[in-house]
Amino acid sequence: HDLPNRVMWTITLSISVLVGLTNFFMVNIDWRISTWKFKTTQLATNNMGVGGGILVLIAFATVLAAFAASLVCFLSPVCAGSGIPEAKGYLNGNCVAGMYEVPN
Repeated sequence: HDLPNRVMWTITLSISVLVGLTNFFMVNIDWRISTWKFKTTQLATNNMGVGGGILVLIAFATVLAAFAASLVCFLSPVCAGSGIPEAKGYLNGNCVAGMYEVPN
């Protein structure tokens, strides 16, 4: 490549900042969902007893697992495994079919 050094450093630093921001937002969303789940479960336990709390916790786990599974099945089936071989192959310059495509 014939890009100037400042452009390469700008790209490198921009990518690291974007990855950090993505991680921050993912952890923040995860924390909010977990807090909401456990507050709701505690409220159900206080109002309906331990059995009601367990049922609410099972319902939350089922809905969140179904949501995650539907993302993989319908949005990006390439992500069904760990994704490490595909990511390594892509970073090594190989074409991984369907890795960054939204299905029709």
